Amino acid sequence: MPQKHSTPLIALWGASILVVCWLSLTPNMPQPVDIKHIDLVEHLLAYTWLALLPMRAFRTRQAAIVAAGSMVFLGAGIEIAQHFVPGRFTSWADMAANTAGVVLGVWIGERIKEREYFRTLRQALGVKDR
Repeated sequence: MPQKHSTPLIALWGASILVVCWLSLTPNMPQPVDIKHIDLVEHLLAYTWLALLPMRAFRTRQAAIVAAGSMVFLGAGIEIAQHFVPGRFTSWADMAANTAGVVLGVWIGERIKEREYFRTLRQALGVKDR
């Protein structure tokens, strides 16, 4: 029976979730760069990564989208938890950036799988790549 997921990618996803949680819940974490709204870019990139990994790791589309979509809830939970962390605060803008990152990660993952599907189809039909 074929695996329904890629174990190394699942492990990387889990480790990435732990890193994001740690960075998000560490009290009084200084910003590495002093650029206005850079934290929103960081949120967007982090959650794009957190959504893209399960899109690549899970073999079925449904499992991939459910796992990637769960990152919206992780982001919201972290934002709420930050209310109780010294030097941190809950931010609607951060939640929006997290959600946008998840949407972007799912979209990128879908495009990658689509390309792989058509590459496999071309190979099966004997059509040469350009």
